[in-house]
Parts: sequence; structure tokens; C-alpha cells
Amino acid sequence: MSYDLTTIGFFSGVGGMSKGLKLAGFKNVYSSDNWDVAGQFYINNLPENNGLDIGDYRTSQGHYQFGEAEGDIYNINFESVNKFLKRFKVKLKRGEIALINSGSVCHNLSKINPNRYPFADSNYYMFNQFDMVDEFMPAGALFEQVDGMFDNKVNPFVSELMRHYAHTLKHNYHMEVQIMNAKNYGGRQDRKRTIFMLVRKDVGVPSFPPPCAVKPEQFMNNLLPNITHYNTGKNWKSTKDIVAGTLTANGRIKVIDGTTFEERKMKLEEYQVISNLEGCNFDGISLTNSIKLMGNMVQIPFMAALGNHMRTEILKC
Repeated sequence: MSYDLTTIGFFSGVGGMSKGLKLAGFKNVYSSDNWDVAGQFYINNLPENNGLDIGDYRTSQGHYQFGEAEGDIYNINFESVNKFLKRFKVKLKRGEIALINSGSVCHNLSKINPNRYPFADSNYYMFNQFDMVDEFMPAGALFEQVDGMFDNKVNPFVSELMRHYAHTLKHNYHMEVQIMNAKNYGGRQDRKRTIFMLVRKDVGVPSFPPPCAVKPEQFMNNLLPNITHYNTGKNWKSTKDIVAGTLTANGRIKVIDGTTFEERKMKLEEYQVISNLEGCNFDGISLTNSIKLMGNMVQIPFMAALGNHMRTEILKC
């Protein structure tokens, strides 16, 4: 079966997944998030607002359902998505979507949270992601989560999640899970993440693209030549010939400015560079919320690599 490469997304945030998939030839028609700030970023970066071409990966695409009520995956299902899209004359059919993409709430699974709790309500959003696959029956799905979710401390939740997969999807979908690093797929951050790949059994089986060597254009000193050292909270590191560390939602990066040789905080436009979002419009969004958006996002080149692999090797499109 051929697909028109349509994708839909949940927990879309700044749109790292849909932007990467756009680079891979997919067309995202629907995104959702329960945070109004994510919706503001979407509006800011419509082509009439960001000054970029409609085909540019940084330009917002599709239709975004956001807000605490409408954008929460707890309140979303196949019927509600089609009801929302009807106003834009878009109709989705079960079994004809190429991919579902979704990030996930991670603070109770992350290794950097000393108080993480495996059975926190927020973790169960991952159950909803599996339920969305069952409802929409896409050819495949890509879900992203922190690499710490397989630590012993949260194993009881993971076991419960795997039972939910077996009950809900195993009869129709193959699933493989792999921890991958965005820097090995063109990303500008040294960022390990857990990727869940699901493929409908009549389509094929999951597989992942092989890692690639890091290239000089990913190095901090080439991306931000005026910064000589940086500190994410532990110790100072030279920017020479290294990829930036993981940007977190709550972290502020300190840098040494090579022009003044003084310590300062990283600027918004510098965060944008290491997130592949230079040129995007953050007007009206506080610096704290801008960092949170970028700290939560999936790296765009990484998602483009995954999307290209799924399109050519699995969907055969």
C-alpha cells in the first residue's frame, strides 16, 4: 500500500518531531499540546509571522490543537481530532495515516530528577500514546522518551507499559525500542533518548538507521565561534570540537564569551542555534518558557534521519 506520508502528533511542543519529519518528506496535518505556550510558538511561526518560506522546515505546518482542555491527550481521540480538523476541511481515515509522532512527559522518568516516581500520573500518558495508535491504525509510530526510563527505579512502570502494549497493540503491531544519541544523526546536542518504533504487521518490521560519525559542522566552536567554554551546571568544558551537551527544560547554560572573556548566560539566539531553530520567532514568549520549549524538544536532524529511514526502508515510499 502507498501512503501520502501524512503524520499527526501529540505532545508536539515546539515541533521538533514534525519539523524533522518534514525534512524527511512527511506532511504533518495535526499537532496537539496541553501547554498554551507551545501554541503561541506555532502561531508565531506560521509563514505570515516568521518571514520564512512555507516550505522551510522551521515554518509551522498543519493545524495545532492546544490548551489545557483541548490539547490534552486525555481528551483526544479519533473522533475529536476529526471534529477539530473538519473546520479546515481535513478528514483522516483509520489505517491511512503514515505515522503518529509523539514526545512524552518525562520528569518522573528522568535520571536528573532525584524524586522521580515510576507510578506518577504523568507517566501514564504513554498508555494514551499506544491507545492513539490503536484508534488511528497508522502504518507506523515514533515515540520519544528519556533514556533513564529503563533504570531499575522505574522498571515496574516499564513492565506495566509493556503489558499495555501486549494487550492493546501486539496483535497488530511490531515494536522495537532503542536508546539513540541525536549527535550520531546530525544533531547539535549530545542527547540520548529512548525511541519506540511501532510498525503495523502488514507493512513491515521496525529497524533503525545506523549511527554516523559526528561532523565538524555540529561542533559548538563552529556553530557559536564567540563562545570558548560552557557550563551546564557541573563543570566548565571547552567548546572546541565537541557537540553541545543536552539542553534541559529547566537548565540555564553559562558560557565564557571569547570576545570579552567574561562569564555570562547563554542568549536566546544561541539556544536557538544549538536547537536548529535559528530564525524562528519567539516573540511574546519569556526566556524561561523559550528554554523549556527547546529543552523538551526532539532534535530535528535526529528525527529527519529516523523519518528518512522509515520512509525508504519500511514504508518503501
